[in-house]
Amino acid sequence: RMWARSQVQNPGDIDNITISHLTIDGGQDVRVCVGPDGLDDGNGDNWGSWLPECSDGGDPWCSPGGLAMSGSVNFLDPESDYEANPQWWSMGNVVDDVTIRNVECGTALSFEGAAGIIRNSTIDNAGVHVHEPGCASTDDDGDVGAWSDGITFIGPGHLITGNTIINASDVGIVHFGGVNTTISNNTIRATEGNYGMFAAIAIHPWHLGNVSGGVVSGNTIINEADENCGGIHAGINIGTHMWGGGCTWSAWPSARG
Repeated sequence: RMWARSQVQNPGDIDNITISHLTIDGGQDVRVCVGPDGLDDGNGDNWGSWLPECSDGGDPWCSPGGLAMSGSVNFLDPESDYEANPQWWSMGNVVDDVTIRNVECGTALSFEGAAGIIRNSTIDNAGVHVHEPGCASTDDDGDVGAWSDGITFIGPGHLITGNTIINASDVGIVHFGGVNTTISNNTIRATEGNYGMFAAIAIHPWHLGNVSGGVVSGNTIINEADENCGGIHAGINIGTHMWGGGCTWSAWPSARG
């Protein structure tokens, strides 16, 4: 994590952080997302933190994951006007030439803020979904369905380019909202094996319903996996209000419209 929720009061001031030229192993072979009680709650699993910021079981902030460059986002601004309100946004953060492998669950690379860049990086093996009886799990530790995106990002003005995502188990690259983002020239691949990637690229507004000005271009999607035991279910999936109940439950004001 780039910062601790329980310790930092002004994450909007976390700007211009670059992570580059690293290889990170998520320890999938030694980590467990869900323990014997079937819950990601810290009992027999790797959910949680030694800091007092993981009180609600299942909070993805506390899942094992890989690298989390999750800064400040103003979820109350439907226009995502970070230039007028820089104090509410983490801006200018960069992930460059980073390889993240073998993530147990959560997200291999979480990225939140504004005007950031993820480029020339590789996600190789993130989570495991096994959907059909008789399909073997590549990480048979009892928590079947331990999801993991390749890249999960939120916020406006981001550039996601030149990355390679191999065998993410949920979505290769998913954007949860924000204006003027670009997802370009990435490669998302499902290789032979038992992976169930919901989509290669997904525009799924959750908190920020406005995704105007977005560009998805020049990407390559390759599905080599068994269609019964895995594979990519959708190439590019674009929708609105996909998660968190949309307008019918307790959506943020910025999720509407």
